[in-house]
Amino acid sequence: TPGILDKPLEERNTIEMQAVTALAHLQCCVLYFLDLSETCGWSLEDQIKLFENIKPLFANKPLVIIANKVDAKPYDQLSSEHKELLEKVSETSGAKILQMSSHADIGVTDVKRMACEKLIEKRVETKMKSKKLGNIMNRLTVAVPSARDSKVRPVSIPESVLRARERKRNGDQDVEMEGASEKRKTEKDLMWENGGPGVYSACYKKLYDLKNKDHKFDVIPEIIDGKNIADFVDPDIMQKLEELEREEEQLQKQAEYEEKQAGEESDLDEEEKEFVGAIRDKKSIVLQQHRREKSKNRSVLPAKHKTRKSKEFKEALAKTGYETSKVNPTKIRTKKRMREDDSMDVDGESPKKAGRTLVKKSPHQEGLRDAEQKKMAKKLLKLGRRPLQMEGRAGTSDRKISEKLPKHLFSGKRGIGKTQRR
Repeated sequence: TPGILDKPLEERNTIEMQAVTALAHLQCCVLYFLDLSETCGWSLEDQIKLFENIKPLFANKPLVIIANKVDAKPYDQLSSEHKELLEKVSETSGAKILQMSSHADIGVTDVKRMACEKLIEKRVETKMKSKKLGNIMNRLTVAVPSARDSKVRPVSIPESVLRARERKRNGDQDVEMEGASEKRKTEKDLMWENGGPGVYSACYKKLYDLKNKDHKFDVIPEIIDGKNIADFVDPDIMQKLEELEREEEQLQKQAEYEEKQAGEESDLDEEEKEFVGAIRDKKSIVLQQHRREKSKNRSVLPAKHKTRKSKEFKEALAKTGYETSKVNPTKIRTKKRMREDDSMDVDGESPKKAGRTLVKKSPHQEGLRDAEQKKMAKKLLKLGRRPLQMEGRAGTSDRKISEKLPKHLFSGKRGIGKTQRR
């Protein structure tokens, strides 16, 4: 129940009055807890005074007094005055005092068992006093076994059990039977031993039912395309990789040495060697520049829009060793087409050659023959868009609903007309 403070009935608040009402009307077993350590802020005398104040509410109800927190302050360490006070309360109320500690898990099971037994006894006693008892007793038959002979057969209790009981009566809480097997550790015990909740993860492999128990904790193979990945894993892969890297470095050094030796034995003169070196340097610079430009997230400029001056072009060729006196990049040689009508020689005259003038069309006129065909194309485009415009849609993928509940469909009384019109 909620906390009930020791004060007059008329000064108690709503929560405390609900607790008092529950104690007065519920058919239950009342457990009254006493804090022996007095860490709750109330002395033992105040707690007993509160018990005496609300004891009339416990009338005709099974009652158990529980001395709680015996791990912080055992019952044996109480003063003689407190012990006499508790014994007096137990005698006047007729309730039994049980020792318990929920933190250390001491006596919790005994308290539960005692409460259940008292509750069952109370219910049986109530049923025995009811009027239905006669009808029930007529249906019951109690069989009493009769002795088959005069031989005395006393109860046989093993000596180890008797010694364990004696140690338990002397105050030893962790009593184990002599010769008994070790207590099986539960998952809760393992959890607290290995870091507690959120840290410990239960191992379900120990529950596997296999023919060979040694195979429980083996690594489960990963199968891809019907093949076990473990068969293709080399445990010495890192060592072999280092050996390959060392071998590659040796081969690279050897290739550089051979190239250097070949360069010394070359037939090129000093000027040609400089040109070769410049070409290689230019090639590496262009390659690096290309990689940098390629990594940029931007559109590529078309080649026809890339302008380059003829002077720069000639200088670039001269650096690479080409003769630039005959290079004229402004003139573009094109092959002219001849007309089929004039391709034949008529009256000894030479065929006439005529070049075709290329007229650049606008992108909007590509594929159209003339202005009339362009006009027809625009007309057909408008006719194709008309259904979408009538529906008020931006395109074929437009699924927007402008009005969820149209006013003319969902307001007013329904007349004689159709259901779709109100």
